[in-house]
Amino acid sequence: MAVASTFERVNSLDVLRLRAPDLRLYAVPATGTGGRAGEAPVTVGVVRERLRARGETPYALLNGAMFDLCAGNDYATTTCERLQYRALDVRAGIDVAPSGPHAQAGGTVSVVNGRFVAATGPRVAVGAVVAMQGYPLLVQDGHNVADATVNRDANWRCALVVFSELDGAFVTWRGGMHDFAEKLVQLGARWAIYSDGGGSARLMDAAGVWKGSSENRRVASVWYAAAPAGSGAIIVRDAAGQVVSAQAPHSTAQLPLWKKALIGLGIIGLGGAVVASRR
Repeated sequence: MAVASTFERVNSLDVLRLRAPDLRLYAVPATGTGGRAGEAPVTVGVVRERLRARGETPYALLNGAMFDLCAGNDYATTTCERLQYRALDVRAGIDVAPSGPHAQAGGTVSVVNGRFVAATGPRVAVGAVVAMQGYPLLVQDGHNVADATVNRDANWRCALVVFSELDGAFVTWRGGMHDFAEKLVQLGARWAIYSDGGGSARLMDAAGVWKGSSENRRVASVWYAAAPAGSGAIIVRDAAGQVVSAQAPHSTAQLPLWKKALIGLGIIGLGGAVVASRR
């Protein structure tokens, strides 16, 4: 069954639906000392461009799990970020162990044989090719399990939602954490894990249209969905109704050094566009 790659507005939630076999993880670099990933932070928009440049057609992208800074103390200028939660993508060579004060909490969504498997804590399902841990756990077995006493402020919230073994979604909303979880239950969530929020929150579709914070923060990882070429699993169209296809790779060989540096930092895309602009 085809999945529409456009935003749905449901009960004030912004929703991008996805299929279990399409779930992927992006982190820079894919591997590192001590199992660390994401040490060269990038924006969600730059990740979209890089994926398309290597022949993929991502139809849903979301800022990944929480991270800490390992260089400096400012999100805008840091050159090093570390994931704090379990992250696995066998095909991409990503295998990051959980760390930090909540490493054993939250929940993990795995993909095994093209189907979602959800569990509490950092537990990866046997045979998983992709797994991502998020904190806190928002929905478990169809019930709101978010703490109603904390994170009550109106802030951007993001989550990976599991509706069934095959169907899921990326969702963003501005409000309190418990209220967010309640809206996800009303949406039909069986499980939902939090990725991150605030200035990190950005949900993007195939055409580059985004919802979430205007800060356009560089992050340590990006969760995304991309169907295999020719699978018929998704129909990706732009605002004019034309089918969107992957672009040929760009070369940076002839670019000036300053532009190569900005691309490497994730500030501009391969095409030279500043990704902070809204489309």
